[in-house]
Amino acid sequence: TIMLMPAFLRMGYDSLTVLFVTFIGTITGFYSSWMNPFSVVVAQGIADVPVLSGAGFRGALWVFYTSIGAIWVWRYARSVRRKSIVSRAAETDAALISELPDVEEDLRFGIGHILIIATVVVGIAWVIWGVSTQGYYFPELGAQFLTMGLIAALIGGTLRLNGMTFN
Repeated sequence: TIMLMPAFLRMGYDSLTVLFVTFIGTITGFYSSWMNPFSVVVAQGIADVPVLSGAGFRGALWVFYTSIGAIWVWRYARSVRRKSIVSRAAETDAALISELPDVEEDLRFGIGHILIIATVVVGIAWVIWGVSTQGYYFPELGAQFLTMGLIAALIGGTLRLNGMTFN
């Protein structure tokens, strides 16, 4: 939440929008997860039921609850940005905005950002494949996420995304 706060405030949203985005996204993901390796796969292993059994039903629930949460947050955020409601956090947010440093550099979405998003997408597909067909567990999952992070760091350092260096 703290890492998203400056970006959301600069875009005209309030701190409650940041809270709603992170909290509702997290809660929806845990309550209706269709393949979370830490809650679904471990629980199904303990219960001695086939891994990812019932994934279709949980996937439908995930789509349903995620849609409801996303629409609710979007409507709230839109009303805050349009100033059609007065945010309960307006006074606090004004103080936070006044303390944000000026951003003078031109930050554009380029090939490096696309490569990092592709790394995450391929990495998540790799996790799904590994958990569902290869029986990957904590050591393998840790290695997968470490690999995704290293690839993203190599891309960011090589292409100097937002001034990133290998240091």
